[in-house]
Formats: sequence, C-alpha cells, structure tokens
Amino acid sequence: MRVPGAVNEEPPRDSASGAERIAEAEFRVFARAVHGPLSRYAARFMRHNAAGDDIAQEALTALWRGWSAIDPERRRACAYRIAHSKAVDEIRQQVARGKAVAKLPAPAPAYDHDAAVDLAMVRDAIADLPPEKRAVVLLARDGLDRNEIAEVLGIRPESVSASLSRTRGTLRALIGRRRRETGAESAADAAFEGGAQA
Repeated sequence: MRVPGAVNEEPPRDSASGAERIAEAEFRVFARAVHGPLSRYAARFMRHNAAGDDIAQEALTALWRGWSAIDPERRRACAYRIAHSKAVDEIRQQVARGKAVAKLPAPAPAYDHDAAVDLAMVRDAIADLPPEKRAVVLLARDGLDRNEIAEVLGIRPESVSASLSRTRGTLRALIGRRRRETGAESAADAAFEGGAQA
C-alpha cells in the first residue's frame, strides 16, 4: 500500500481521481507536520529513541487507511491515539519477552550546565512516571488540549485535567527530591509548566 508523504513514497498514479489527489495532498501536508511530534512522543513515552520513528510511521500508515472517513478536526488526536496504542502494544511485547525498556540517553552537553541538569532532571522524572501519567504529561507538552488528550487515552476530559494536576505535583516532588540528593538548585519546574487547555 502506498502511503502519501511516507519516506518510500511512490510517484502518484495517473488513474487517481481528483478527490483522491486532494486527499493525498492533504495527507502529505498533515503527515509532514505531525510526523516529527508523533515520533518524539512515541520515543519519550517508550523511553526508546529508535522506536519513535517506526511507531510514527505505523500510526500514519494506519491513519491513511481511514483518512477520508476521519473528521478533519479529529485527525491529530487520531494520529496520537494510534501512535499511543502502538507504543503501549510494543511495551507490552517487550515486557512479555522479558526485555527491559531503556531510558533515553542523556542529551549532549549544553552551553548552560545548570539548564542541562534541569532538563535532565525533568526528563528523568517524566520517564519514571507510570505509563498513563507519562502519556498525559507528554501529550500536554506536545500541545494537545484536554479534549484531544482524552480522545487519545480514552478517558474523560475532566480526568485529564485532574490527572495532569496530580502528575505535575508528583513531578515537582520527584524533581525536588533529586535536587536535594544532588545539591542542585534550579528552575526545573518551568520546564513542564506548559499544558493542556480546554
């Protein structure tokens, strides 16, 4: 099956109708815009950089199969829902095979050592959250609103708001404990203050 916007994209067929060409063009624009964020979300959720691109590609392939039937306002949430579901399935398979899910490697040293330490603390604290809490935080960081997050995770929007609030408190506590353990004083709280709006 040919997926428009995919890395191995075939040239368009002459037999495609005008509506098919428009749908393919819309999908290409959408896929280019969402592939990077989807890939990063999957990598952070799975705590494995290499898996992110594969999950994003699988999600976009699945999305293309139902592209015409999906309400344009829901396409981004659908893409994230598919990627999330595929990431959860992959984690379950890894656990069943007895394979440990690795943490993301530390970022390359930055010019500002304190900022790099702050980001590493936030990244590690998010990685240590249970999967359902990690998903809420990562989706909020990717700019999804609470209704989109609710759709991706199959929960009520009110549950998203409550979970995000509780999880931010948990992250503050984890980061505070790490700061005390390492003696680091910083402004890491600001790194995860963005979030879901209604």
